[in-house]
Amino acid sequence: MKHDSPSHRAGNRVNGSRLLAEVKRRVQADPSARRECLPLLVKAATLGHLRAQYALATWYLFGAGVKKDLKKATALLKTAARNGDPLALFDLGVSYETGRGVRKSTARAFRCFRQAADARDRDAQVELGRCYYYGIGTARNFTKAADWYRRAAKRGAPEAQFSLGLMYEFGEGVQKSRSRAAGWYAKAAKQGDASAQAAIKALKTRAREK
Repeated sequence: MKHDSPSHRAGNRVNGSRLLAEVKRRVQADPSARRECLPLLVKAATLGHLRAQYALATWYLFGAGVKKDLKKATALLKTAARNGDPLALFDLGVSYETGRGVRKSTARAFRCFRQAADARDRDAQVELGRCYYYGIGTARNFTKAADWYRRAAKRGAPEAQFSLGLMYEFGEGVQKSRSRAAGWYAKAAKQGDASAQAAIKALKTRAREK
């Protein structure tokens, strides 16, 4: 049997899933067990299991149970990202935007956020909206910013709800609408977003002054 055959790859995924499940079980029961679980997670990642690769990347990224190693973390994120893992794409985007373990590149950050957003990662949709709004790694485009903020806002992201509210309040990329602005602010405020709560108070104050 060829080692790269479909059946072999499927077997690797199953074995990788089992190993990752065992790691999760042990770590949830005892967070200090990360170090002794490291060989299992490394094996799962080596078998090509995307979530295992991503999990191992985050361990190295934040020094969780292992010595912090941005080089190893970035290599694992890139591997998982190449295979389309949206969580890895998001974190790799953050790395490129901030220069964390890689040479800073807003253009690459934007591409990573776009791929993750297309895969329906909600946080990436928020970041893509931000990139279009401020022109980070791409041309500034309020219409596209509003579109991506709306996608994330409908899925309950408070940052996107607040940002979309701002765009409706000031008519950026959308038709100006105080009522729609208030509606999105209210959704974000309900989730504890302090900026949205302040925006609602400001809207009410300006309405009384008229």
